[in-house]
Amino acid sequence: MDMNLRLFVIEPEALRRRLVCDAATAVPDVEVIGSAASLLDEEVAIAFEPDIFLVDVSLVANERVGLVRAAQQHAGAYFVLFGASSDLDALLCSTPVPLRGYLSFNHLTRDEFARSLQVIAYGGAVIEPLSAQLLLQFLRELAPPVALHSHNGASMPDLLTGREHEVLQLVRLGLSNKEIAMRLSISLGTVRAHLRSIFRKLDVSSRAGAAASPLASPLLRRTPRLVG
Repeated sequence: MDMNLRLFVIEPEALRRRLVCDAATAVPDVEVIGSAASLLDEEVAIAFEPDIFLVDVSLVANERVGLVRAAQQHAGAYFVLFGASSDLDALLCSTPVPLRGYLSFNHLTRDEFARSLQVIAYGGAVIEPLSAQLLLQFLRELAPPVALHSHNGASMPDLLTGREHEVLQLVRLGLSNKEIAMRLSISLGTVRAHLRSIFRKLDVSSRAGAAASPLASPLLRRTPRLVG
């Protein structure tokens, strides 16, 4: 059974885009049908019957609309994120589109990259080891803690200030620290300080963990949506 995988590469840096295309072309039965610098480029919209969009993870934060649009325009295609290192937040923010994995080129040899494409072509999914470890940690953080109350009987969400609730709500909506600062008219440093406090109070270690924490206020417990 031949894979005949039609691949479209989306990477903002021209040199890196060429290197990724060359690496994919070297994989047997993989055809690179096109490439683009942005999810918003016209080349993405007119791509002819792609099977996989290989997307640089750096584009996810600022081009969520393009990511969703590409998924709508190419209903039969799947998406694989790639980057120099793991990015759990980007991986989780991309779940509304049909993801088939996350590849970190700093942890993959050329042969491993080829095998990953083969697994994906046959209907599997691939998440490189470090990203998988981060994902498992995130899932552990979703588990309810043994005790839901602090030593004085107050529930953990009650310890969040009004501003911390606002910041947590915007994190849930997928906004970056910079976007939160602009939305609330506060400094970037203040946003980071609020996040550190939220992480401590909710006993998590990441934005994704805070967004999905079972300790969060029921009023905030919504499924995160992508925003433009």
